[in-house]
Formats: sequence, C-alpha cells, structure tokens
Amino acid sequence: MKSKKQTTFAKLARERLVQERRQLKRERKQAAADARNAEAAEGAALPVEGDAVPLEGAAVPSSEPQE
Repeated sequence: MKSKKQTTFAKLARERLVQERRQLKRERKQAAADARNAEAAEGAALPVEGDAVPLEGAAVPSSEPQE
C-alpha cells in the first residue's frame, strides 16, 4: 500500500496557473508603484509659480519705462 498519493497533472496545472497569476499581480502592483513614484518626482521637479527663472533670449519685463 502507498502512503502518499501522487499529484495529478490537473492539480499541477492549477498550481502553476495560480503562481502565474500571483506573479502578474506583483508585476502590475510594482508598475503602478513605479508610476506613482515617477509622477511624484515629476511634480516635485516642476517650478512653483513665482520661482520661475526666465529662459535665455526670452523677453523679460523691466521696471524701466520704455520711450
């Protein structure tokens, strides 16, 4: 008499499918976290109004009256 039952191919296939789904879920969660981090970093890099530095060659209003 055998003390252990052999695992069927159907059960192995189900387990493999579960593992693949878990891996895909981890990848999606990581991609979402990366997107949130990139968005936060991009938002931090944008200048705040009033802190803008004029570009070279751009017209800068002066305080002197024009004639």
